[in-house]
Amino acid sequence: MSTSFDITSSEPIFAVADVVRSVRFYRDVIGCYNECCWGDPPVHAGVRWGNVQLMFSKRPELAEGSPGHQHFFRVQNVRALYDRHKSMGAPIVHALANRPWGLSEYVIRDPDGYTVVVASPYGSADGAWRPGPDLFT
Repeated sequence: MSTSFDITSSEPIFAVADVVRSVRFYRDVIGCYNECCWGDPPVHAGVRWGNVQLMFSKRPELAEGSPGHQHFFRVQNVRALYDRHKSMGAPIVHALANRPWGLSEYVIRDPDGYTVVVASPYGSADGAWRPGPDLFT
């Protein structure tokens, strides 16, 4: 008898130097909500962005050692979100552009140096992935 196990979600845990600073950035600049914190002062917290949960854990020694870490968010209406992030003062390190790999995307750097990629497929208002040719067969 075979048993199938499906992954039902994945929640990144960002190692950060300051949990409160991270929650404020993701809430006030990125647009997350429903934050919850553990500890006084907080040592762990979580926020939501749509159907995605993000967590932050106070681990300054790990936050310093995470150069190059990226987190990718596929969204609907990337242009409107880009305009919102610009107006909120998000530190955009790569402006919205159509990339050769089929995505219209931009990149934000958070206070701990993590790279946040926000993208939608070209011309896709619904944010659905339109796969290209299968290169692995």
